[in-house]
Amino acid sequence: MEIEAIGGAGGADVAISGHPLCIAPGFPAVVAKSKALRYQDHGYRWTLSDRNGLYSPFAYQN
Repeated sequence: MEIEAIGGAGGADVAISGHPLCIAPGFPAVVAKSKALRYQDHGYRWTLSDRNGLYSPFAYQN
């Protein structure tokens, strides 16, 4: 999978904070789109690109 941020005003990343369905609670999610996504397993074969996406940092807690 390859994903890239969508540029906002002034070239900054577009980010969503405090959303209840964020990828990693406590971290902002960056709005992005996929450049390439390929999956093949269990009888499935998907090739997707130019789709919406989100990414964010995360941290494991002990």
